[in-house]
Amino acid sequence: MNTSGFEFRLGELLIGFGLATKEQIHMALDIATTSPVPLGKILVLNASLPEHLLRGAIDAQWMIRDQLLDLGKAQHAIHIMRRKQWSFSDALVSLSVDAHATRGGRLGELLKDASLVTPDDLNKSLDIANHTGFPIGQILLAQDKISGYKLRLGLALQRELRANREERQRVVERLKNAATIGEPICLPTVTLGPPPLRLIS
Repeated sequence: MNTSGFEFRLGELLIGFGLATKEQIHMALDIATTSPVPLGKILVLNASLPEHLLRGAIDAQWMIRDQLLDLGKAQHAIHIMRRKQWSFSDALVSLSVDAHATRGGRLGELLKDASLVTPDDLNKSLDIANHTGFPIGQILLAQDKISGYKLRLGLALQRELRANREERQRVVERLKNAATIGEPICLPTVTLGPPPLRLIS
C-alpha cells in the first residue's frame, strides 16, 4: 500500500486493506453527506462490510495514528482476521504485537483523565459507540456530557499529541484548565461532522 499523502482516513484504510472498493466508499460517502450515519456503519448496513472487520479497521486506524502499529502489520492482521475469522486483537497477538498497547491518546481517555467526563459516562458512551459506529465525541455531545467547545479542544489537543507536538501530561493539564475557566469566543477549528442524532438512553 502506497502511503504517500496518506492520512489514514477510514475509507482509505478500508480500500487499502481490501475490505471495500473505491466505488463502495464513494457510494457510502454520498449517503454520509446527507445522513448522520458514519461511513463504516453505512457499509455494514449495505452488507458491503462485516461488522467485525469494520471494528478491526477502526482499531487499526487509531493504533496507526498513535504510532503503536505500522501499516504493514495492520494490513497483515486484517488479512488474518478475514482468513481465520479471528478478532483483531487475536490477529495482532499472532504477529507478536501487544494488542492492548496504548499511549493514552484516545479521546475518551484524555477527557476522562482531565475529569471532563466521568468513567461511568465514558463507559456508557463507548457501549453506544460500539453498537452504532458513532464517534465517541459525537455521543458525549449528543448526551450533553460535554460542551462543543471542550470537545473541539479535546480533538485539537489529541491531534497535537498524535503528531508528537505536545506531551500527554500537558494535554491533560490544558483540558483540566478548560473545565475551570469560561469558554472563549474563538474556538479551535476542528470539524465535528454532521449534527449528532438525539440518542435515547
